[in-house]
Amino acid sequence: MVELARTPAGFFRLSESFGTAANPGSGLPYRQVDGNDWWVSDVASSLYNTHQRCAPGTCPFDESVSERLATIPVYKYATVIDYNRNPVVAGAGSAFFLHLSNGRPTAGCVAIAETHLVWLMRWLRLASTPMISIGVGSAATAPIANANAIAALHNPIGRFEQLLAPAPGRIRVIGWARDPDRPTWSIRVHVYANNRGIASIGTTEGTNRFDATLALARGSYTVCLYAINIGVGTINPRLGCRAVTVP
Repeated sequence: MVELARTPAGFFRLSESFGTAANPGSGLPYRQVDGNDWWVSDVASSLYNTHQRCAPGTCPFDESVSERLATIPVYKYATVIDYNRNPVVAGAGSAFFLHLSNGRPTAGCVAIAETHLVWLMRWLRLASTPMISIGVGSAATAPIANANAIAALHNPIGRFEQLLAPAPGRIRVIGWARDPDRPTWSIRVHVYANNRGIASIGTTEGTNRFDATLALARGSYTVCLYAINIGVGTINPRLGCRAVTVP
């Protein structure tokens, strides 16, 4: 049986990471590999497309067609792409990873620059069920667009109702904000004046309202408020902007 030798197209989970280097702060479970770590590509083995540990020359699979992970430089850091893993189909493809780029085409993996990969590995969280979409044109972007549209339904909502200047060097912001994932919880609202963050205030638990008086130097400002998402979502939405002159 001949093994698949091209990058698979589709939408796949990212559930674990590994590398020859120490854990860079991965948000997914991370394994630092050594000379006894393998990824099995022997299509005749029941261990096909799994990680295994065994000393060279003692492994219960064909080592010549499997990957000894610590010997491959681009595996300094890598994240496993969960293609053909549950269930595993012999010959359908093995050892598909998101790993470092060496400037050359891969044999089926996805490769990016080290700085980008490390940032991504630190950002991924297992609880968020991270996934990768691989394809061309709409075949690649449609699943992501659909997932983002669903996630956007969980963004906070609210309104910046009033902005007052009740005393010299003071402003007062009034309104409400609510996160659909935790509708009775207090959430944070960030306050910006002329694009500079000046405060983080909280809504009242149960009522979702906020009414805060803040210090602000004399002058004219555009004040904008942003509700900070606490669950699934895509953005911290702007609740509105208002102009004020502080005496």
